[in-house]
Parts: sequence; structure tokens; C-alpha cells
Amino acid sequence: MVVHVQEKGTAIAGATDNAAVVRRFIEECFNKGDMAVADELLAVTAIQHSPSIADEPLGREGVKQEIVRLRMVFPDLHVTACNVAAEGDRVVAYLWIGGTHTGSYRGMRATGTYAAWKAINTFRIADGHIVEQWGVADCASTLKRLGLIPEEM
Repeated sequence: MVVHVQEKGTAIAGATDNAAVVRRFIEECFNKGDMAVADELLAVTAIQHSPSIADEPLGREGVKQEIVRLRMVFPDLHVTACNVAAEGDRVVAYLWIGGTHTGSYRGMRATGTYAAWKAINTFRIADGHIVEQWGVADCASTLKRLGLIPEEM
């Protein structure tokens, strides 16, 4: 059975605790930068698979470092979970991410430009902890909006 959670946190009857774990992770860690909550919600053995962030999967500390780095580059970073669907131990979140690019990142100069992009992440939850995550972000559109790659690419 798929349980669908609507945007802005309004749950349809039957929404699982797993969706709440993901929403809290997004709100507290990405939007507020609270890495103590990341320690609470990410399993010690957590793994993140995201080719747009790293060639190799990131462990718990790597995920936290990436969140901190992203918040430094985009200090007004805000992530909105537009749609969240949960089934069994899996939660899928369609994310709208935005912020002003004021710091350099992976050799790319700061632009001072606001950019918004979309991502889709799938989380595997066990015992109230994120144990695995897969993510895909629209990096090409973001780089174009920031003027870091040509529009015609």
C-alpha cells in the first residue's frame, strides 16, 4: 500500500512514521543546519548514493559534511518536500531546493545569483533511522541558472 503525503506537511490518513523521519531530516538538517538531528536520524552505517554529489557513496559523516558545505555555499538554502510518498521501508521525496550562491563550490566561483532546482530522493528507513538514500538532482539546469555553463548545453 502506498501512502502519499501532500505538500507542506498535510498528511493523508495512514501516512507512516517513515515519511515523518524524512520530513524532519529535510527541515531540521537542510533548512536549519542542525547536525545533532542528523546524528539522531542517520544510522551510523547510513549510505547515500548520489552521483551529483560524489562518485562514491557517502557515509553518515560524509552526508553531514555535504549538508554543511551546501549551507555554506547557499546560506539561505531552503528545501521544500513538495510530494512525499511512503511504502514499506521506502520514502520518495520530490524536492524543490533554492538558495543564493554566495560561496565557491568544487572550484566554481560564487555568482551571487539565486538558483532553484529540483531533486528526487528515495530513502530507506529502518527503526526510525535513514539507512540508505539515493538522490538525483537537476544539476545542469542549476549550473545554467548560475551562469557557470552555457545555456545551449
